[in-house]
Amino acid sequence: MDGMFKIKLNYKKNYSFGIYNAGYDLFCYLFLENMENRSFSALRIKVTTSPNILISGDCNIPYIAALGTKAISCDFIRPDWSYVASLKRITDVSVTVQVISEDDVVLQHANFPLKLLPYNYFSGLFDMPETLALFVTPDQKELEEIEPKGTFTDPIDFCNQLYDIIKEKKITFSSEDYSGSVALPVRLAEKVLRDRFATPLELSI
Repeated sequence: MDGMFKIKLNYKKNYSFGIYNAGYDLFCYLFLENMENRSFSALRIKVTTSPNILISGDCNIPYIAALGTKAISCDFIRPDWSYVASLKRITDVSVTVQVISEDDVVLQHANFPLKLLPYNYFSGLFDMPETLALFVTPDQKELEEIEPKGTFTDPIDFCNQLYDIIKEKKITFSSEDYSGSVALPVRLAEKVLRDRFATPLELSI
């Protein structure tokens, strides 16, 4: 939306409670650029979402200079983490940021799309590839069933024995092509060994 202000939001477009537990913030910084040749005082930023996932989302901007830019930490935006943790399916959320004057007039607004993922979803290789490590859980008891025995000096020998064990377990390998651009569920070793089925991503983990 063109007008008095430009609003930019630095945030994670795909997010889950697992990513929150790993220490990554959902909302990082809000950038407010005054496009007018005059200053403003006593502004208010109001952030809302549909559906509502926030406990609070208001902050005051005492002053912004003519043609100036403000970088605002998003600490004032407080999501309801119990709601995020309870999700069982991908939920599309619309985030709205409003700039409001002292007399309660909305001077500018902008909308931003957000996907909230269930805890067991990987956000994708193009968004936050490092969060794949959240699914690496070496303490799973079930992994003892497929752990190669002996000492290996050659990684290739280790991998060959590992895949021989997987073959003996009769785990069906999905030929589904994963581009890495979309979020998808990840099943851990317990379910893979129980169901005898795994995607390339699940086997790599």
